[in-house]
Amino acid sequence: MGDYDPGSFLGFIIRVLPYLLIAGVIIFLVWLFIKLNPGAKILGSSKSAEVFFTEEEEIIKTKNIKELIEKALLNNDKRLAVRYYYLLVLQGLSEKQLIDYEFDKTNSDYIRELKSSDLSLGFQKATTLYDYIWYGNFDVTQENFGKAQHTFNELERLISKHS
Repeated sequence: MGDYDPGSFLGFIIRVLPYLLIAGVIIFLVWLFIKLNPGAKILGSSKSAEVFFTEEEEIIKTKNIKELIEKALLNNDKRLAVRYYYLLVLQGLSEKQLIDYEFDKTNSDYIRELKSSDLSLGFQKATTLYDYIWYGNFDVTQENFGKAQHTFNELERLISKHS
């Protein structure tokens, strides 16, 4: 029962199987080594890490938003001006560390972060106006823009009072 003929097919498989297993393990280790690419970590990569911002993040972190508002108004683009006003508010809240700005947070997340009730109410009102004007598919009248502008200016004043 335990005997096998070394010249048979089964004998061939038994002799070759250990070598196939060793070759498989070596191939797996080489693949894993390439996949994890420790060479780049050991030798150090000259390529510096790149940071990609969303458009909103880039505006909030690197742009003069008041200039963008002026340009939008010169081009009579009230919707875009409202968007920039909203980003200006987010920038101000973030700079005063009243919120922790992250591109994937919702407006509701920011409302929950605000400790001050007057800021929270003002931000809720500004958010409602922003959503209505920015996401609505209609022309913004001078009257609607004036109300929004007043709301954003009041909120900016409240933000500047907080330390």
